[in-house]
Amino acid sequence: MKKVIYRSFLFYFILVFASACSKKLPNNGIPYYLVIDSTSVLANSITQGSSSSKIDEIWVEMGSQNLGVYELPARIPVLAEPGNYTVTITAGIKNKGISSQRIKYPFYQSENFSVTLGNNQDITLSPIFKYFDVTQFIIKENFETSNNFGSNMSVVSDANVFEGSNSGLMIAPPLGAIEAKTNTVIIPKGSVVYIEMDYKSNIGFRVGYEYTVSGATQRLTQVTVNPKDTWSKMYIELTGDLSRSQSDIFSFFLNTDNGDSTTSGEVYIDNFKVIYY
Repeated sequence: MKKVIYRSFLFYFILVFASACSKKLPNNGIPYYLVIDSTSVLANSITQGSSSSKIDEIWVEMGSQNLGVYELPARIPVLAEPGNYTVTITAGIKNKGISSQRIKYPFYQSENFSVTLGNNQDITLSPIFKYFDVTQFIIKENFETSNNFGSNMSVVSDANVFEGSNSGLMIAPPLGAIEAKTNTVIIPKGSVVYIEMDYKSNIGFRVGYEYTVSGATQRLTQVTVNPKDTWSKMYIELTGDLSRSQSDIFSFFLNTDNGDSTTSGEVYIDNFKVIYY
């Protein structure tokens, strides 16, 4: 059984079996299993951009039972009588790639399944999550027909492209530094805000934002991303920091320095989204 992140199912079954002397166990104590090997996201490519995702775990409920949180792939035991049930699955992510910041992603709708427990012990489910309709995509850069980051981010169509025809590439020269920054956008105060991005890099880089208050420019780095030699995805929450900035006009930057290396550093980026509601 995969590790349960936030709830011990060993404890759950100890409690269930401890009560066996006083009442009959559901289905005579024989569990059914919800089998969830993988998930995906279905986005509107025109209005929402790429469907790429990195869902690390799922929150699962069945009827009135909260079954807990599971890493994928998962085989989830359920003690219940045969019959019809509704299973609700919610997508979870690691905020900023940090294992201790596992949260329900607030922009993906939960998916409901109608399941029948009966003859089959294993019930296989394949959740396909969608963005909530209220989600606003204030930046949606896939480098296919545009480049929001300007001249320090090249648009390339080489063998390293993530999907489509193009990706972005930021090259840090030997013993040098580079930064690419988006145009300014307006995000209403109090919004829930995240960055999504796909990346591949042979050098660490930083992601942050810039804003102006009372004529003074302020900058805040949100995360330092470690090198990754294969494509990965990161979700970065900005909600609290943007709210505290007392501004509603922002630009977003990626930067890196290569001061200790005599070879070039390469940062590939694709599907850079800033979304809010």
